[in-house]
Amino acid sequence: MSTSAIHECTPPQRLVLGTGPRWVIALDITADDADSEGSADDSSGRMRISGATLTLSQDMDEAGFAAEVGPGWEYYLDRLVAATEDRDAEATAFEPDYLPGMAEHYRALFTGKATAGR
Repeated sequence: MSTSAIHECTPPQRLVLGTGPRWVIALDITADDADSEGSADDSSGRMRISGATLTLSQDMDEAGFAAEVGPGWEYYLDRLVAATEDRDAEATAFEPDYLPGMAEHYRALFTGKATAGR
């Protein structure tokens, strides 16, 4: 049985979640404009920022793991973009475009020989 845990929580900037030693994922939010600090919604405790960057990161300890997981991140994020742009997310094909298509790029990130782009 897998157990999830919150490793770090610094509202509204950072959340680190984990389900095991290999699955620790960080979500970081930064305001795009230094003058845009956002406004708090007192009723819910949520922070509203007009322009922000969400950075998702996951530490990976070996090239083989990155070659399997990296393409999955790309796939699901591309589906998210398609959905937010009212395009058909189902049209995004995992195989062969993402896996095995991107596997060597992610494997190469560990050797410093990654090609530009995806």
